[in-house]
Amino acid sequence: MKILCVVEHGNAPSTRLRLRDCLDYYAGLEVEATVVPTRRSSVMERLRVLKEARRHDVVVLFKTIGFNELELGLLERANRRIIFDFD
Repeated sequence: MKILCVVEHGNAPSTRLRLRDCLDYYAGLEVEATVVPTRRSSVMERLRVLKEARRHDVVVLFKTIGFNELELGLLERANRRIIFDFD
């Protein structure tokens, strides 16, 4: 299984605890996790997320990524399996 993990740009402790510390464990379960950091202000990073979403089985949006309604609609077209991780 291939999972696309979209996280806020940077190395926030919450991202490390929820995701990065678990990547080796997921790999042992044959889960390929791709971590894509993105900024709210970067159109290019948003486009990369849309491109990557097509190549993965599931998209997980961590924390408050800040996708607007149009971006979420485009993301849903790219991959209908979207999981939101909220605190």
